[in-house]
Amino acid sequence: MAQKGGFLDVPDIPNRQTQQFFSEITNEMKDLFSVIRDEPEKTTSSKSIKPEPGFCIKTKDSNEEKIFLNICSSSELPEPQEISEDELLCILQSDDPSTYRIPMSLGEPHVELDKSGHPCTAYDIIINKTFFNKVINSDLFKTFMITLCMEGIENKYNLCLNKVSWMLLKNKKYHGTMPDHHIRCNQKTLITEISSSNEPNKPSSLIKEEKIDTGIRCEISDSGKRKNVPVPEFKILKEPVEGHPEFLVARIQLPEVRNTKDIELDLGEDRILLKVQPDIYYLDVFIPYNIQQEESGAQFDKQSKVLTITMPVVPLTNKS
Repeated sequence: MAQKGGFLDVPDIPNRQTQQFFSEITNEMKDLFSVIRDEPEKTTSSKSIKPEPGFCIKTKDSNEEKIFLNICSSSELPEPQEISEDELLCILQSDDPSTYRIPMSLGEPHVELDKSGHPCTAYDIIINKTFFNKVINSDLFKTFMITLCMEGIENKYNLCLNKVSWMLLKNKKYHGTMPDHHIRCNQKTLITEISSSNEPNKPSSLIKEEKIDTGIRCEISDSGKRKNVPVPEFKILKEPVEGHPEFLVARIQLPEVRNTKDIELDLGEDRILLKVQPDIYYLDVFIPYNIQQEESGAQFDKQSKVLTITMPVVPLTNKS
């Protein structure tokens, strides 16, 4: 490993073919992550966090200006699906690599000074602490994560970063002074308890879709399996059936539920997280659309033991 001044060259991971492999799939990685955007102002739907510094990457933008990426961690961010190195390679080589998502927070740029006293720009990227420990112990995951962070910063701030000659700073966990960080809170969704006779009529297109047994494609996290908690049967339908939907309807079967107070339901921008205590059910699923969390609602039918979640979808014209 060749040392250059205060920097350390990143080794071939695991060899030059792998590094070339990551360069070739850069364009396919743009949808591999779900971004939890930082909000500059404090609101009722966000909270302040103090991430732990991890490691720092130095690169340059298209104007040859120095850019520092601080990869940090926090237990406040959700943990992505647990996979092995072999599974990661299979996902990246598949026709649909976007099935694997990394929740992360991309911070606002902050001006700092480099070691020569010249101005430079630093960005903070925050990921789940457990996943961060996996990243630092695997060269493959580290290269994957660094590439993903660069893609995220490029997409959010319309930059073009040098993804070939970047450097991992030696013995440096963070560059600059860390600003305040705020992440959006997943608000608990209020669940209304109803009886079958009070259940509103569903749109005809949804009824038709159920009869032909179709539903949208979604990705279930392995977190429930790690907890050894049953995953309930569910289906997510869209309205209208064709094209970009106006809203989604999730119907989750919970036959063992006795009281709605035992149900915890969190809706993210593209995620449904449901827990039924004590360890009765656990569902963690990503959906291929961004939903309007504040406008969503849920009803639990005491007779059929079905939880119905109605989620308005962010229109295409409003998607960032």
